[in-house]
Amino acid sequence: MTVALKSIHIEGFKKFRKFDMEFNPKVNILVGENEAGKTTILEAIKLVLNQTYRFADKSYLEDLFNKDLVKQFKDNPQEENLPIIRIDLEFSLDKTAKNSERFYGEHNVARKAAYGISFQCRFDEESWGNTIDFSQMQDVPYEFYVLEWRNFNGSPYNPLIKPLHFLPLDTSKLDRNSSFNHYNRTILHSVYEEKELLNKKHIFRSAVVHAFENGEWSPTGETRRFGIDSKKLVLDNLISILDDGVSLENHGSGMENLIKTQISLERASNIDVVLLEEPETHLSFVNLQKMIDIICQRQENTQLIIATHSSMVATRLDLRNVLWIAENQAKSLQKIKADDAKFFIKLARNSFLQMLLAEKVILVEGITEYLLLPEFYQQQYGHSLQQDNIVVISCEGVSYPRYLAIAEAADKCVAVVTDNDADKENLKNKLEKISDKNKSYEQDNRRYRIFTSQDKNQTTWEICLYHTGNNKIVLTELINESRRNTLQDETDYLKYFENNKSEFAYRILSKNLIAKNMLTVPDYIKEAFEWVRS
Repeated sequence: MTVALKSIHIEGFKKFRKFDMEFNPKVNILVGENEAGKTTILEAIKLVLNQTYRFADKSYLEDLFNKDLVKQFKDNPQEENLPIIRIDLEFSLDKTAKNSERFYGEHNVARKAAYGISFQCRFDEESWGNTIDFSQMQDVPYEFYVLEWRNFNGSPYNPLIKPLHFLPLDTSKLDRNSSFNHYNRTILHSVYEEKELLNKKHIFRSAVVHAFENGEWSPTGETRRFGIDSKKLVLDNLISILDDGVSLENHGSGMENLIKTQISLERASNIDVVLLEEPETHLSFVNLQKMIDIICQRQENTQLIIATHSSMVATRLDLRNVLWIAENQAKSLQKIKADDAKFFIKLARNSFLQMLLAEKVILVEGITEYLLLPEFYQQQYGHSLQQDNIVVISCEGVSYPRYLAIAEAADKCVAVVTDNDADKENLKNKLEKISDKNKSYEQDNRRYRIFTSQDKNQTTWEICLYHTGNNKIVLTELINESRRNTLQDETDYLKYFENNKSEFAYRILSKNLIAKNMLTVPDYIKEAFEWVRS
């Protein structure tokens, strides 16, 4: 049976007043907006397993408590309003494994029999309950709090007897020395069992002392001589990891991240859980691909928990493994079909996270729509798309259904702006197959809708734009400015638009034609704007 994290329950810790999440047994990709709580989840795991803050000054607690709960106490300082932190971490363990019985019991918030560890940070009522007048307090009495780690059987948790081996790897840290020292120590403790490592530390310390004593050292006085302070011989602080004879500290940031990840996963036979925070940090596109390949080639007995802002990381590791953190909830995308997930695995450059995290989306076909629609929106409403929490995503017509599969799973509002050509009917058929609901994709109660020109002769966006209002005059003049010879007829102009889409859009923007109200937006684009805003 594979040892892995099964679920986590968080109360009163940083971002979360109350939060529950179940882990996938192999790969977990945590995504969300900034401050959504991805890092808080990783910190909670480390706090429980490593007993973080066990010996820290109580002043640190102020940064750990949920701010809303602290405010609630300050507004009404009563004992029943004192904030607490509780984190229950449940595991999948083999009941025949050594020490497994220590972690099995009902000492958890759900009162159910399971394997795990429970952490609580609470007011020490036993010691101070009858001595404090809370009504006179202006702040939370952190000094009178107690931190407790208990196994689910109720016994104290001893970090020397861990239920699983795990490695936290944060590639976003900028403090290289501190980061490396922590990383090297973590690898050291993951490779060796505690008893074996203690023995090696003893051998190391004794060897250094004996080597020094065997040297010829001159006395420094009648009763004084040089000696070794054995307290300074801490192997954890001296250890380094060499790659091809060069210490990791002397590699660049990008290669450092690659090597640290590779080493971590090479030790997968000894590590049950690896926490990776923002693996994309400091990496170029090519090196990020290498990083993902390393992760994909991990040994099968290791559970990965990855927090990322990268669409490539999320999709290459299969978007069905995504846990989307939003509104204090963890939403899974496991219902997405395998075929759609495989499509995004192959599509290295994609807008998956932009689609997932946006409140409302306008999907467009090409570069001109992508560049010009935001300008037309600003013209129409006097403010930007971003101010209305709307994003524009450009994709080839063939991938519309793929993005809409994400929209369906994530319950997103999506306006599809597409050309009125022969592929439109094919797109309609594909969209109707996405959902299990027996309703037309055009009904108002659906979360996505197609918008296209009603004039069947206006088969593309460029043709529609050209034939709207007085746009023909303005665009003809714009094109002729850059040519020695003017084009002869409308067909030539439309062919120019088709063959020079990027240049066409760039010249419109550079001349501020939309901002100056010299161009009119096609009616079906107005309809798309109104629908997605509603």
